Amino acid sequence: MCVVDTRHSLHTRIHKPAPNAPPLPRFQIAFEIIEGLKRMSKEDTLQRFLSKLNPHRILLGTEDQVFLKVEETATVPPDKHPLHPPNANEPHPTPHHQHLDAISSYDNDNLQRWVAPELGETDKTRDTAEGRIKEDLVKASVFSLGLVLLEMETGIVPFGEIDGINAQRQLGTGTRPNMTNVMTEMKELISECLDVDKTARPTLSTVEEKLIEIGQKTEQLTSGEAESIQDQLKKRTAAAPI
Repeated sequence: MCVVDTRHSLHTRIHKPAPNAPPLPRFQIAFEIIEGLKRMSKEDTLQRFLSKLNPHRILLGTEDQVFLKVEETATVPPDKHPLHPPNANEPHPTPHHQHLDAISSYDNDNLQRWVAPELGETDKTRDTAEGRIKEDLVKASVFSLGLVLLEMETGIVPFGEIDGINAQRQLGTGTRPNMTNVMTEMKELISECLDVDKTARPTLSTVEEKLIEIGQKTEQLTSGEAESIQDQLKKRTAAAPI
């Protein structure tokens, strides 16, 4: 069993970067997170972690490759990893290990700020069929992804001035965190992800497509980089289908 080293979390990379750390590759990290969420949605033992996405559970390798953290109660076989195959040279644990839950100094209440507001309530009208539950979790992951994208853009914890429970309540009323300095196209995409109506949120594939468009339009991604990212994601999916 491995203890997660929180120095390698996205939270730490954003808020306490190492001296002389290179700029955060926001688009590449976003693409890898999305691909991981897609794979998790297809694996029954991992679907429940879709609603737990936050910067503390996103771990980064030495070259900023992404690993999505699961809890010690979940066993993920190496061939079912959300993103990367086992790598003996990787300095921190990868998702196919079992993990102790050591998430910085944040407790569960503070982590609640990244959880979709509908999951903080009892939805008695929800169809209990397995497919519908999975759909709800994927939609919830899109909400959390929107907050992660925003935090990478601004370097600020969403509603960081208040506790996580009240932050989730604010988001549940449709109140948005400050996005004043976020580019228009990214602001629109994040706002769509944070829609209180879960049925109005974009799919993970749509978010991926829009991020590529935004990256190219703002020249943060060249055409070659965008094509390379798309090719990498396609090859990864083909090499390790779930």
